[in-house]
Amino acid sequence: MSHSIFCYQSKIGRPLKEEALFLVKNQLEILGNCEKNVAMQHKIVSAISEIHPGMVVVPFNHAVLALVQELSPEEAAYLYDHIDMYSPEGETPVQLSVLHHLVTITIESWPLKKSDQFFIYLGKFIKAIRETAGYFVYDPQLDVAFDPSQDNYRRLMHYIAEEEHIHQGIIREKHAKPWYKFW
Repeated sequence: MSHSIFCYQSKIGRPLKEEALFLVKNQLEILGNCEKNVAMQHKIVSAISEIHPGMVVVPFNHAVLALVQELSPEEAAYLYDHIDMYSPEGETPVQLSVLHHLVTITIESWPLKKSDQFFIYLGKFIKAIRETAGYFVYDPQLDVAFDPSQDNYRRLMHYIAEEEHIHQGIIREKHAKPWYKFW
């Protein structure tokens, strides 16, 4: 099971679930027709890299994409000009796709201790994307679109947790008795 978060550029200037759903569902069709903003893509990638220097940028092989998609290499380069970032091996598997109008963050399930650490990063990533690009957030699992900067980023408490509290919760779980032991 994975968890996806979408940070999107709003055309109306406020978070709206319907707009976010439209962008998410049509992101591939929009890719070739949206306004290109390469400078913003690189600013977002830089902000993410500052938070987690281990995130790896993976370049696209446009020649292979052109072959598979039956496109010219130029069309493939134009359509697939987003930037993909992956977490290092051994950490919670995470993929960030930075498009011109949308950032997709996908977190795969992983053992509790490692995924908790990444959820701390997730809140920081969302905050950095908001501060860098002004994007709003759509969380399909919570079915809500919101401005993460409202109320001094309090909404991000869903994602940001104090490391100490997480660590204490993990330690407590290890010492708990199984449900079937009464004594």
